[in-house]
Amino acid sequence: MNKLFYAFIAVLFLATSCTKEQLIKNLVGTFKLNSYIQNNVDKTAEFKASHQDYSLKFEESNLFTESYLLNGQVYSQITGEWQLINSNKDIQLVDKSSIGSATSTSVRMFNIKKIDKNNLTLTKGNEEYQFSK
Repeated sequence: MNKLFYAFIAVLFLATSCTKEQLIKNLVGTFKLNSYIQNNVDKTAEFKASHQDYSLKFEESNLFTESYLLNGQVYSQITGEWQLINSNKDIQLVDKSSIGSATSTSVRMFNIKKIDKNNLTLTKGNEEYQFSK
């Protein structure tokens, strides 16, 4: 009976490990925003107007780059580190910015609602972001 229990635990552990590896494999790449929903209302047009060409790029080295044109004029690029947390259900983005000698750190957390090799849906509070590669 004990052997069967330990075999089950080993299989469960391997299945969980493979799931994380597959999740990371699907996450690596550049995702472009398809839609933005806030309070169950589609606000994609407004979001794309203020964040033109919005994209998130995730690297296997746990670095990310967030890029967009701000109000169609100024190019904005935020870089930092990403990490899977809460049993791989959430992704945490940590970026640092410096102005002179002052450094600030921003931490954002999103729930991974859906991910496959071509699509990513993230939620944060009452917001939902749908991306595709």
